Amino acid sequence: MIVPAPSHGFGWLGAASTGAIQTQITQVANQYGVPPALAIAVAQTESSLNPNATGAAGEQGLFQLMPATAAQLGVTDGYDPTQNIQGGVAYLSQLYAQYGDWNTALLAYNAGPGNVAAGTVPASSYSYASSVMANAGMSPTQAALTPAAGTSDGSGDDSGDALAVSTWAWVAGIGVLAAVWAMN
Repeated sequence: MIVPAPSHGFGWLGAASTGAIQTQITQVANQYGVPPALAIAVAQTESSLNPNATGAAGEQGLFQLMPATAAQLGVTDGYDPTQNIQGGVAYLSQLYAQYGDWNTALLAYNAGPGNVAAGTVPASSYSYASSVMANAGMSPTQAALTPAAGTSDGSGDDSGDALAVSTWAWVAGIGVLAAVWAMN
């Protein structure tokens, strides 16, 4: 059960702040090479885009970060929308880099990397990952098609790198789908 926490940042103002939150998530997602629709779907699923949400186990803010995880990500106030978005999206990017596909990254986000490593992911986490992927408009076959971008030259500008990789991944994916369709 999610309960409201003290108001920070945007506050919980409904539709007016929802647009600002989605815009901020999109900007940060683009910086980290995370599909913006996926990042928004995670925040929507976790907190209904409520920056003041608190989970039953102590999860905080939009991305429902556990305090220990938040601290590892440099988040000092889990209810500050800017910090929570930065931390939540950075965590998604790290998990993608670790596992190589968005589905497994989402399993780890929900169940924890330790459970993924131990093979003890609960069924509810598989439902979570499927639901987030569907809400993001991604199919399971797209789970590995959009890689997290990293700055390849240290310049801080990796937008072209991410676009190039994503474009080629989509082209390859379309080619595979066309080949499968032609065989049927």
